[in-house]
Amino acid sequence: MQIIAQNKGFSMPKEYIPLNIAILIGNAFDLLGKLLHTDLPVNSDRMKKFGTPTDYLAEKIRDSGYIQNYSIEDIFKETCEWYLSEINRNT
Repeated sequence: MQIIAQNKGFSMPKEYIPLNIAILIGNAFDLLGKLLHTDLPVNSDRMKKFGTPTDYLAEKIRDSGYIQNYSIEDIFKETCEWYLSEINRNT
């Protein structure tokens, strides 16, 4: 999120919901989903997944000699620029 927020047109979220509160909210949607017999887009499992860090270290591949062509910052910058251009194109 910090890398994305460094790009023009993006910023860090202004609101913060602690994970345990988000899971409680998800539990309420779990109950509602059971009552309605449907899979709602918000539930406790999804809240847990969104709250779990997904950092992957590439030490093994780098130790074998792999050198990436682009930095993560460059790739996110390109993606953010594309996203903003798509929004402008579709409005």
